Amino acid sequence: MNKVFKMEPSFAEDFVYGNDEFEIRVTDEGDKLEIWKVGYEDGNCIGYVDLVAEFDLEQMK
Repeated sequence: MNKVFKMEPSFAEDFVYGNDEFEIRVTDEGDKLEIWKVGYEDGNCIGYVDLVAEFDLEQMK
């Protein structure tokens, strides 16, 4: 991923790694950053299928 972006609570950004699509997001409460794998079935997006990583932003201050 070659870009830097500011992430606010409830903000999400999609990215592709290999053949998979992911979404990185900050939770509505603003306390966690999550990376989710996005799933597809028969060519249609079915939403988040797997939580790949979760970071507690409160501990990183």
